[in-house]
Amino acid sequence: MASTDDLLHVLQCKGLTLQPVVGDGACQFRAISAQLYDGNQEMHNDVRATIVQQLQNNPTLYEKFVIKNGTYKTYCEHMALSSTWGNHTTLHAAADAYGATFVVTTVGFEQPDDIVIVPTALKLSENPRYFEGKTCNIVFYVECHYASTSASNF
Repeated sequence: MASTDDLLHVLQCKGLTLQPVVGDGACQFRAISAQLYDGNQEMHNDVRATIVQQLQNNPTLYEKFVIKNGTYKTYCEHMALSSTWGNHTTLHAAADAYGATFVVTTVGFEQPDDIVIVPTALKLSENPRYFEGKTCNIVFYVECHYASTSASNF
């Protein structure tokens, strides 16, 4: 099992520094907010609303990835709650809504690894805060917590 020290080493090799986020159920949305808004986690409610709108407006893109414990509409309603954890589907919706690529460094497996989530080729969002071409680097502690990163100052 990879440790936090392993993660910090991987981030250092990438020229990144771990930026903790509050662990309140909105950690993924806080990490995305920090990446999009210059370290500001407090835009997480706006980020969540944008992602939920993306999910609601484009069900054919995302509903096949949602484990059914109800309807897709119920999933979207649940995801709109401030304490609901984000998941891989919400990251895909974020990439599409913001036009940004997400590089998720994971820890909790044998080796830290990157998952890259790119937006669809089509601009699906009318979001006025579209970040086309931006790369967002976040961290995921498997089944537990998301965090943000920032460029290291060497």
